[in-house]
Amino acid sequence: MISLPYPVPEKTDETFKKYIFKYEAYNTLPVVLGLLNKISIDTYEDAVLPIALAHKFASISLNPGVKILEVFAKNYFNQE
Repeated sequence: MISLPYPVPEKTDETFKKYIFKYEAYNTLPVVLGLLNKISIDTYEDAVLPIALAHKFASISLNPGVKILEVFAKNYFNQE
């Protein structure tokens, strides 16, 4: 997911509806996509930095993760 400036000055403008889904209207799109191609990382094959960072922060480390999930599961099932 990326964010780009809208191709019109105001979202309430009638032209907003006309251009919102036309990728040609986004002047900054080629620059942004070009930068994403250049920001690569060696951790994962063909990965770009934002995806690698998202994976890093969303994943649970195996070493403490197993213990944490074990404690959580025991506490959860003991409540019932």
